[in-house]
Amino acid sequence: MLSDEMKENLLAVGQDFGEIAIDAFMNDGIWKDIPVISTAVNIAKIGATFRDRAFLNKLHDFLYEYEKLTGEEKEKIKDKIYSYQDKKSFGEEITKTIDDAENCKKATLLGKAMKALLSDEVDVNLYLVLANRISKCYYSDILHLKDFETENSEYFASNDKIPGISLDQLYFCGFLSDTGYSGGGFNDEPCGRGYALNEYGRALRKILMANDE
Repeated sequence: MLSDEMKENLLAVGQDFGEIAIDAFMNDGIWKDIPVISTAVNIAKIGATFRDRAFLNKLHDFLYEYEKLTGEEKEKIKDKIYSYQDKKSFGEEITKTIDDAENCKKATLLGKAMKALLSDEVDVNLYLVLANRISKCYYSDILHLKDFETENSEYFASNDKIPGISLDQLYFCGFLSDTGYSGGGFNDEPCGRGYALNEYGRALRKILMANDE
């Protein structure tokens, strides 16, 4: 549990820079026009609680990925988001996933997933599903998606590469499919529940791998 003094110190770190940067991003047009997001930012900025500042810090890391895009790339993402009929629902979902992120690393990942909208393989509906599932999964478990050697790799609960508990978590969060149970054998055959990437796991793995290049 953080002491009041520790909380005050954390709130003070980077506060001015963070708010200036967020103001610049919000004035970019796309974010201030989306219901809920702009309202949440304004409420958090006048708040003084640790959660308010934590939300702004995570929002800053989320938007930082967007700001690295070129003007042409930003316009492409804007077009996709503006074509989405229910902008209020979009704003609610994005705000909730950022607020629920347990750390800034996950908020950054949500921002990287936003960049995937540049690809014709990802639309707003798929992005919202990814964002929702990312918010429910531990960040350390999400990183194990990169351990799948290919999009078609299969791993059983008993393996030397990915902890079985992480495979279970990725499955329950909607990134893996159940491929069946194996009882193992005499020749070090795998045993336990088998897992493979589903369409959402493949999409997020691709995002993670692209940002490692």
